[in-house]
Amino acid sequence: MLKSQRHEIILSTLQQKSSVTVSELMKLLNVTDATVRRDLTELDRENKLIKIHGGATNISSDLPIELSHKQKKVINVDKKEIIAEKAVKLIKEYDHIFLGPGTTIEQLTMKIDIPNLKVVTNSLSVFNILSRKKLEGLELFLVGGEYRKHTEAFVGELANIAISHLTFNKMFFSANGILDNKIMTATLTEGQTQATALDNSTEKYLLIDSTKFGKTDLYNFYNLNNITQLISNK
Repeated sequence: MLKSQRHEIILSTLQQKSSVTVSELMKLLNVTDATVRRDLTELDRENKLIKIHGGATNISSDLPIELSHKQKKVINVDKKEIIAEKAVKLIKEYDHIFLGPGTTIEQLTMKIDIPNLKVVTNSLSVFNILSRKKLEGLELFLVGGEYRKHTEAFVGELANIAISHLTFNKMFFSANGILDNKIMTATLTEGQTQATALDNSTEKYLLIDSTKFGKTDLYNFYNLNNITQLISNK
């Protein structure tokens, strides 16, 4: 297949579904990961699509551009603090918990003052906050893997394998948007790692502020019907 034909198919696909992943295009075009990424880079330079981590969106798509971790830290801080105050009351002594990445989860982490917890996280920021605390009996574990600087989280196959061998009685996580019971994030890899931990958690708590209701993002990683509770500032 000629490059021009691949480009036509990619753009046609984006007109139909607004976003597409690299893996989907590999199957559709029957080409390698590298070929798809080169095509997306070229089309992005020509302003025919927007290349994002793990795929692309239509140039006119309503999907948001993912903010950096530094940018997110100063947005809706008051709402995140309200959420964290509610969520921390659910953590009890001797809990085995998983804390996902995100600035809302970091707000929760700063409020944790409970002894004898076992905490697993794939978030470097969450790990650093907890490691500085002098919590009695704290057992703290950081899951390794591919480091994603945008969210300061470890994701990917190595992280997923490690998490798949663990179980938690509670997980606290966040997301970039909720629409029609779909819980969404910006990348396939980050969503898959979150989903792996969620599947291994008895109770699942979604911490998300009200500005994200009705918002979409690239990857739908979990269903709202399968969580224990949604905790928001409302």
